[in-house]
Amino acid sequence: RPASTEAAAGDRGHSSEHRDGQLSSTGIWYGDALDEVVSALSAERRPGDGDIAHSVLVSAGLVWHTDLAADAPSETALIEAGVRAAAAFPIRVADEVTHVVELYYADARPPEGRVVAILEQVGRLLGRIAERQRARADRALTETLREQNRELQLFAHAASHDLREPLRMVTSFLDLLRKRYADVLDERANRYIDFAAEGAARMTALIRSLLQYTEADRHAEPLVRCAGDELESAKPE
Repeated sequence: RPASTEAAAGDRGHSSEHRDGQLSSTGIWYGDALDEVVSALSAERRPGDGDIAHSVLVSAGLVWHTDLAADAPSETALIEAGVRAAAAFPIRVADEVTHVVELYYADARPPEGRVVAILEQVGRLLGRIAERQRARADRALTETLREQNRELQLFAHAASHDLREPLRMVTSFLDLLRKRYADVLDERANRYIDFAAEGAARMTALIRSLLQYTEADRHAEPLVRCAGDELESAKPE
């Protein structure tokens, strides 16, 4: 490989996913040196002032430490593991830093323009790949939710019709009972019939509301983006 590619590869590399202020290890790849680095990297760590990952997250750009002990003394675990120099760059999706890639060197190494350019290009390339992957995942999730919503609508529509039929029968027989036996039913019996009829009416209303809820998005207007000042002007007096 060209010398610049060798220099960019580093003696040991580590990638982390940044989420909710925490870095979770997503991979460690090996070179010919720095075997101690593996034990120096925990599965999860919270970036702190002065460490490599924190510098990348703050600057959202490539960071290079020629002398790690002098430039980032808080990285004691890496320094004790034999790391002399380090470089790190972000992977950005849109304006968000989603991952940090760190490269460690067993000897002091100043930044080289060609190597820096390679690393920055790799970061941009990985960012575009991650952005496409996120877009595909979002589309797949949207389609899954849309399909589940369709199934819910079909179920609610069928269930509402299946439930309303026996309720109509209950209501009809209550009316028939009240009319046919009006001369023998006392006040208490009529009150019981009223309770049953009111319960059937409430259940019918609930089923109708459920059906309307599942069909609401069929007639809803599509959401559109608007500026904050438009919302402010549209606010009622």
